[in-house]
Amino acid sequence: MARITPFLERHWLALVLLLVGVVVAQWLWRRRRSGRGQLFWPILVTAVAVFGAGGIILPSEAAMWSAAGLAALLFVTVLVLLISGSWSYYVGLALAAGLSASLGGWLMQPISTGLVESWRMLRSVEIGETLWFFIPVVVIYAFWFIRLIVWTIRPQDYSELIPSILPLQLLLQLSPFQGKRRPYVIWAVYVVFGIGIAVLYFVVRRYAPNLIRWYAVILLWHSLCVLVVWMSFRSLAALGPFRRVAAIALRCVLVTLAVLALAEVRMRKQSEALTVLFLVDRSLSIPEEPEIRGGLAVDTRRERVRSFIANAVHNRGSGRELDQSGVVVFGRRPRLVLPPSTTDKLILNEELASNVDPYYTDIAASIKLALASFPENTSKRIVLISDGNENLGNAEEQARLAKLNNVQIDVVTLAAGYRNENEVLVQAVEAPPLTEQGSRLPIRVLLRSYNPRIVRGELRLRQESTDTSILVPIVPGPGVEKIDGLTAIVQLRPGLNSFSFRQTIGNDKQSYTYKAEFNPLGIVDENGDFVKGLGGDRIQNNSATTHVVTLGQRRVLFIESEGAQGQHKHLIDLLSQPGKSKFQIFPITPSKLPATKGELGLFLSNFDSIVMANVPAEQFTQDQMEMIRANTFDQGCGLVMIGGPDSFGAGAWQDTPVEKALPVDCDIKSLQVAGKGGLVLIFHASEIAEGVRWQKEIAKLAVKKLSPVDMVGVVYWDFRTKWHVPFQTIGGNRGSILGQIDKMTPNDMPDCNPSLEMAYDELMKPSHSLAIKHIIFISDGDHWNADGRLLAKMKAAGISCTTVCIT
Repeated sequence: MARITPFLERHWLALVLLLVGVVVAQWLWRRRRSGRGQLFWPILVTAVAVFGAGGIILPSEAAMWSAAGLAALLFVTVLVLLISGSWSYYVGLALAAGLSASLGGWLMQPISTGLVESWRMLRSVEIGETLWFFIPVVVIYAFWFIRLIVWTIRPQDYSELIPSILPLQLLLQLSPFQGKRRPYVIWAVYVVFGIGIAVLYFVVRRYAPNLIRWYAVILLWHSLCVLVVWMSFRSLAALGPFRRVAAIALRCVLVTLAVLALAEVRMRKQSEALTVLFLVDRSLSIPEEPEIRGGLAVDTRRERVRSFIANAVHNRGSGRELDQSGVVVFGRRPRLVLPPSTTDKLILNEELASNVDPYYTDIAASIKLALASFPENTSKRIVLISDGNENLGNAEEQARLAKLNNVQIDVVTLAAGYRNENEVLVQAVEAPPLTEQGSRLPIRVLLRSYNPRIVRGELRLRQESTDTSILVPIVPGPGVEKIDGLTAIVQLRPGLNSFSFRQTIGNDKQSYTYKAEFNPLGIVDENGDFVKGLGGDRIQNNSATTHVVTLGQRRVLFIESEGAQGQHKHLIDLLSQPGKSKFQIFPITPSKLPATKGELGLFLSNFDSIVMANVPAEQFTQDQMEMIRANTFDQGCGLVMIGGPDSFGAGAWQDTPVEKALPVDCDIKSLQVAGKGGLVLIFHASEIAEGVRWQKEIAKLAVKKLSPVDMVGVVYWDFRTKWHVPFQTIGGNRGSILGQIDKMTPNDMPDCNPSLEMAYDELMKPSHSLAIKHIIFISDGDHWNADGRLLAKMKAAGISCTTVCIT
């Protein structure tokens, strides 16, 4: 069966043509002998059978050259026929049969492959959401229902309807309906067809719900095509029969394409490429198999591993040229020595594979690295070449993760793994990589024992720096038998053993290396007697290190408001107490900050945190606020904003870059004292370069600072004084108002009084109930003689006015 299946996959089409051709040809030749039928059809079907036989028998390359030679001979015989008039019937049949067989051997496999690929493509076709297609279908069938009612009320010749409905046309050709044009016949077809569609819908939905979308597509396509045929049959009557049929067919093709486009037909092609990563164990638990060759010792086990990988990649088979393969070697840590590639010669160089720590085996880490190294859009497989003797990590956990990601893991087991019963190792030293000066540092040392008995030994933890080396005291606990000064005598049970150490770090800013060392003294036998020595234990495994960096005093930039220096003196003194504090405080005001982005970024990089103590946004430039945000987001610097009357929302920090760096927004959620405010912006054209742009920026900034309950309007001169933005509550219209300001083109107003009058009248309307009324007049500095009585009236009404000059 293993040989038959590949044969059928390659030659299925040739077998079908051969079998069908033989059966049909035999039937046609029998008809020919009885005097019925033409000679052309038996010969054609026989040629098809010979074509299939050639696809099975002849190899592709030989068939190609054979077809070329036979085609040349056939051409010569045709020339002889044209020149001399002589022809041999049997020679012609032989040449035609040979040419047909050769073409079959040459073309059959590509045709078979193409048909298989086409079928796979059709199976991968997907469509979008098409349930809404039933809506136009219902509309179309309602249209037919109305038409049938009209035709029933006004009996007439139904010839305009009949040709467009194929079932009706066929029905009317049958007795007893032949020659009749009665309404009930058409109604019967309509009702039966509608019931059939409904029944088929429920059947598909019940037994094949995944096909319901295709059902909607087919139903809409059929309904539209029937409608197109009916509408076109009479409108194209002036054309000839052939041209009319061609035009209707073309319209139906366009309808088909439109329906497929609406259905969002797409094709999902799955990649058949495979990526294989070989995970090679290079730890010392795998014993060597040395062999002397040319005076040098060669590890034949590693040679067999290299040969296995090279042969597996080289013999991957035809059609797998896009498959990729790579190699990960591992001991204590994994390393990707050969990234995935499509090469068919994967050679594991000993120099590449030798740079690993062989005293530990972490299979889990190698699987994790392999999962991260796979390329996208390929199938994934891991081949683990190991003895399975791990002493770090959890391979089962990573294997489950690989299974969840559809990654297959195959294991090539090496000879019995080498595990020494006497093996004891220091697995890890665990400590925080960063710690504060003066803090108590917790340290944990993990030791693993493979001995089935209790192992006794000396455990030391040493703190090493550039100029000192001191022992760290152990914390008494389980397994700690005796503490001799700073050296502890511990007992190790089979498996993982944990011991705790604790040390108070000094006030210096530097890095330390903590090194744990275990010296085995002996074991406790089954009688409880102590037996000295632990033969076979590898001292290379009996130590481990980790690194810790202690941080000095943290530098804090304390920004106070201009003119308010000293308001936070008590807080600053408390944070910077001499000899106790972990902070160095640097008070500063916004005016002393660098103005440019580059200089400010460099300046802020010297600090671990920034404190903004009740500082309003107006004291910072846009670039400074952006750099403070970037310093927090990109550099990880701390940011603290202290509240007050000039901070958060009251300090106008809404919609600023600094607000984006804060964990809260700066909008004022409720107003307890101040009521609703009204703002009117009056624009006069600025004649300087970029003047109008800056006017708009100022106006938009003012709008952004208003709360949702406030009201705003924009007045400008457009050959008359008018509202560009009608006076309105901001609410959810802030974005629309800002957009209208962007589109405005103010003109030179001849007089300011009409604009001020319009703003005054609007702000004073009782329906607005405004507690605060304000006007901002933005101009280029043109001078007018404003009406003094109007200004006095505005002042008496509590309307304040701010002028902004862009020059």
